Amino acid sequence: MTTQAISAYGTIFKMVASGGAPVAIADITNLDGPGLESNTADVTPHESGGTAWRHKLPLLKDGGQVTGTMNFLPSRERASGKVLDAFANKTLLDCEIEWPESGEKWTFKGYIVAFQPQAPVDGALTASFTLEVTETVSFT
Repeated sequence: MTTQAISAYGTIFKMVASGGAPVAIADITNLDGPGLESNTADVTPHESGGTAWRHKLPLLKDGGQVTGTMNFLPSRERASGKVLDAFANKTLLDCEIEWPESGEKWTFKGYIVAFQPQAPVDGALTASFTLEVTETVSFT
């Protein structure tokens, strides 16, 4: 059977202060997340039919985090400066990930909770960031 895998190249991450139209953040080299999960409650009754298997009920959903790496261009007008400003100002962001080929979009709100530049002696100037997702993640 032939795989239906597609390349991640072309994934677009967008963000803007809440209420605006999200704008693509340039120079993203790696993107992970959001890490979707749900807590569960054990609702196993004593009279579970003798199966000795737990019964579980999904509770609150969590969008988790989005982590990324980008080329770091230390200028407030560049993409990395906009991410750093969102961290410094504790800005609630409207975010969007547009997946390649399908055009499917995931939209959510979040806060940049970490930003860390890296300057290896034999490599590119980069920065990593972490965005904590809050509220609903929508899939369109």
